[in-house]
Amino acid sequence: MSTTGVYAFGVQPRRRVNAMVLFRLEGGDVLLLKPSYRPDWILPGGGAHPGEPIGSAAAREVAEQLGLRRKVVYALTVDQSPANPDTWQPEGLGVVCDGGLMSRAEADALSLPMWPCGIEELAWVAPKRLREHVAPFMEYRIRAALAAVTVGVRLPLPYNGESAQG
Repeated sequence: MSTTGVYAFGVQPRRRVNAMVLFRLEGGDVLLLKPSYRPDWILPGGGAHPGEPIGSAAAREVAEQLGLRRKVVYALTVDQSPANPDTWQPEGLGVVCDGGLMSRAEADALSLPMWPCGIEELAWVAPKRLREHVAPFMEYRIRAALAAVTVGVRLPLPYNGESAQG
């Protein structure tokens, strides 16, 4: 008997949550990172630990990858991805959070940490050049997040009914 789509009482389906952060410059460029473990570029961020609030996960990952301390309290877009049986990855949610506008001075001061974190380089990329750097699903996420910023849509990231702004 197939149990696809049916979960035993008390057993929750396993999902991964990827908390990414969109940082922008005044001219519209977005910050991308080149990881050592994949061929394409990504937004700063990474996986949330079990029970970790999405905003906290995004802030932790940005601190680890860039040494940048930011409070992350808003989401711009959410993208659901299917399970991948080839890599054993469960289905997931990709949440693109708002990192806000960065000043040129702050952007120029960014650097990768001295300790290994799996990131080889960073770059500011114009939206018209995204396709040259990122996978199609990541390009869609970035464009959806930029569209949300353009129209002023930011979704709060509460955790268990409490504000992330604390």
